[in-house]
Amino acid sequence: MLSFLEKIYHYYNRKEFISTDPIIYPHTIKGDIEFIAFISSIFAYGRVASINKFLKLFFDLYGFYPNRVKTKKNIYYRFQSSDDIYNFLNFLKNIFQSYGSLYDFLLKINPNDLDAAYKGFHEYYLEYFGNKLTQGLRFLLPDITKSSAKRVRMFFRWMVRKDNIDFGVWVKYDKKSLKFPLDIHILTYAYNRNIIRNKSNSYKNTLKVTDYFLKINEIDPVKYDFALTRLGMIEGCKFLKDESCKNCRWFKVCVFN
Repeated sequence: MLSFLEKIYHYYNRKEFISTDPIIYPHTIKGDIEFIAFISSIFAYGRVASINKFLKLFFDLYGFYPNRVKTKKNIYYRFQSSDDIYNFLNFLKNIFQSYGSLYDFLLKINPNDLDAAYKGFHEYYLEYFGNKLTQGLRFLLPDITKSSAKRVRMFFRWMVRKDNIDFGVWVKYDKKSLKFPLDIHILTYAYNRNIIRNKSNSYKNTLKVTDYFLKINEIDPVKYDFALTRLGMIEGCKFLKDESCKNCRWFKVCVFN
């Protein structure tokens, strides 16, 4: 399995494939990379076309720096109203003005444990909005111990790991401690490989999938996330023997058929 994962990693972990992922925005937009990456990941839910349409409009209207957010714009996305988005941006603006960056704020909470730092960040988020916390705002930043929190986990991967795809600008947090983001392709992989018993986006499944990949790569468990999801998205891989396998570029070296 390791040999195959390395093969697809070296093939897909190239910028030629970022057009299939929201990470394309922090790669191609000049601005505050942390802010652009955070917005691009946190709003990355729903259909790909809808995500891209929203993000392009968002950055056109609000720009690429949190400190430059001034007036509310007429933009909404699925569960978030225009008020939700504007209030969320003011929350971020407050953090950037007070601490310099999300990274510095998280380090202040806990410099050694990213999950613990996020928990403190999430508590601050809930306290900041108090009884003004709408369902739309609640959805944006989930409790990472009550679900897979895929969008948050994906953002952490972008910020902590360093390669052709991930930025690795949060240098004080260890990539070894990252948890695996669970999208439909990773859930399918894990379910069909008997790593998990169901395809629920649960914290329990997050831990099981992460433990599985830790046994494969103990210093970089989420290394193969981008490559595996490209295998599902681009090749239509089901991660088991299927009639479509013979048309796949990986057919001759595949470990699934």
